[in-house]
Amino acid sequence: MRATGRQARMVLDMPGQEVNEGVTTDQIDRFVHDANIAHNAYPSPLNYQNFPKSCCTSINKVISHGIPDTPRLQGGDIINLDITVYLNGYHGDFPEMFVVGRESAADNSARNLL
Repeated sequence: MRATGRQARMVLDMPGQEVNEGVTTDQIDRFVHDANIAHNAYPSPLNYQNFPKSCCTSINKVISHGIPDTPRLQGGDIINLDITVYLNGYHGDFPEMFVVGRESAADNSARNLL
């Protein structure tokens, strides 16, 4: 179980570095998928109750479990990445919120959410 949690944290840290202006959530999803497979894990959301992607990406006013898509991230966007991996018979789940362009790019109301 601990190995699965460490794996999920590592997979979340990797795409977190990819949260930049101009990147699509589809690109982040591909990165998450490839990171899971490269480390002998499986992205739990993929095909769970027909969910089509390997992670959840919720931007701005999307509350949770957003589906990665093609719109490009813009400076000041708030994105929540929810990563769940399956490894050694266990699921490990980590969400984290990021600001595109770092926290200084967010307006005051957005900073209050963080």
